[in-house]
Amino acid sequence: MNVYAFHIEIPDYGHYYTGLVDLWKDNWKKHGFNPIIFDYTEINQHPLVKECYEKISKYPSSNVKQYQEGNLMRWLGYAICLARYGEGITVDTDVFNFGLTPEMLTFDKSKLTTLSDGRKSPPMSIYAKPETVDAILKILMNYKGEGIVQHNQQQISDMIIFYENFHLFQVTDFESLFDMPGWKNFPLVHFANESINRWNGSQPDNKAEFIKQFLPVPLR
Repeated sequence: MNVYAFHIEIPDYGHYYTGLVDLWKDNWKKHGFNPIIFDYTEINQHPLVKECYEKISKYPSSNVKQYQEGNLMRWLGYAICLARYGEGITVDTDVFNFGLTPEMLTFDKSKLTTLSDGRKSPPMSIYAKPETVDAILKILMNYKGEGIVQHNQQQISDMIIFYENFHLFQVTDFESLFDMPGWKNFPLVHFANESINRWNGSQPDNKAEFIKQFLPVPLR
């Protein structure tokens, strides 16, 4: 089964993410998945790219502009990848495999599915097929909410939009944030920056090197 992730280089982040994509690919491949990285090459091939950008570019955020827009636009790229390469899950490049195999994904694959229950990790790791991914695009394109106030600023992100539309997803429980109680018992672990910083006391110099010390022995 394919596992997809969106990635672009953002100069503002320096060398913090150096090596992360290669580590992510190697980790998922050793657990029986076919890792595929996509970027704006795929996003720009989607027929809704202009309409979507016009919509999401107005969303307020305190994040770096490239990061904010990329996170929202990536779902168009995911749709293109599904149409081109077939069904699969999409995760962030800091979601690592601690034991999930394709055979474990026994849920109803006719439904749009999140691999997190939304409590132990945000519902951003998604399973879809070409015929179900359009539901994500409708959620993003039709959003009329105001988001939340965070860091004293109004924020609208794909994560916020998904939480507000959580009832539209089939929910499973494969994933935990890195610093949540019992995280080692989950087959997927999300090494979000906030989790790493809480664990480490500060941001490490390089994210990939930090994650390496926790990775399990591969199953395959």
